Amino acid sequence: MNQLRQIIENAGVFIGKMTASQKLLLGSLAVIVAMTMFLVSQYASKPAYVDLMSESGDTMTLSSLRAAGINAKVVNGTIQVPPSQRTTAVAVLAQSGQLPGDTTLLFGNLIQSQDWKASKEQNRQQLTIATQNELSRYISQFRNIKSASVILDIPQSSGLGRAVRLPSASITMFSNGGHLLSQDTVDAAAGMVIGAVSGLDPKNIQVIDGTTGQPRVVSSADSRLSSKFMDQARSVEDDKKQQIQSMLGHIPGVIISVTALVDVTKVASTERSYAKVDEGTVSAVKSQGTNEDSVEQASRGSEPGVRSNQAASIN
Repeated sequence: MNQLRQIIENAGVFIGKMTASQKLLLGSLAVIVAMTMFLVSQYASKPAYVDLMSESGDTMTLSSLRAAGINAKVVNGTIQVPPSQRTTAVAVLAQSGQLPGDTTLLFGNLIQSQDWKASKEQNRQQLTIATQNELSRYISQFRNIKSASVILDIPQSSGLGRAVRLPSASITMFSNGGHLLSQDTVDAAAGMVIGAVSGLDPKNIQVIDGTTGQPRVVSSADSRLSSKFMDQARSVEDDKKQQIQSMLGHIPGVIISVTALVDVTKVASTERSYAKVDEGTVSAVKSQGTNEDSVEQASRGSEPGVRSNQAASIN
């Protein structure tokens, strides 16, 4: 404390010997330093944001991210999240089926693995490995998933006369607590890999439940409709069974069984109607014009004299 008091006293002595302009300059420098420190503290306290995906106008995407505890916002038509929450955000959107069809922005950082000194084959292998690591990292963030591994086989374009090899993928997932993987989780992981690999068919994706060692099948459009039908029928049956149980449960030895037939088909219809005159949309005339054509034919003139007004020619 004595040293600090001595420094302050010395500073006061030197400042007292300064002229008015020097004191004014010193005060200006002190204000500039204080403002600089204030601005630095303000920018340092705000978390940095990175681009996640293009904003499609669907409010469900932002709602899902914020419900998962992710601080997401929309800036210039792009959804941005903090860098530390980027992996979790992609996992949440993938598991909820809200990833865009074009995931170029999601995997844009893979270009950093390219090296101009490496050959084309080396760059292709590095890109494949980086894609595998990114997909594994995102799928590992799925709900109730402990770890995941993705292996991709992306063959080169074959030349003339060679057999065409389609890309394929293998996904291995380990769940928390040894539980069986749900079909929604299997389909979400397969959909994320399909969005990252061009030309990948769902039939060429092999999903392995690492906890039980059982292979899983990715749902097709027909199987998803069948699964939705069974889920809807089971839900209706359970509701009706509970209602009947509450009314007839007092009967000794009563057995209640309910079978429901539900319709889960989607129908898209278009209705076109024509309104009567003066009952529909009024169309104003933009411009109007009138054309008039006149055709005249001249006849030969007659000689001057008495017979000049006769119809027949004198000649």
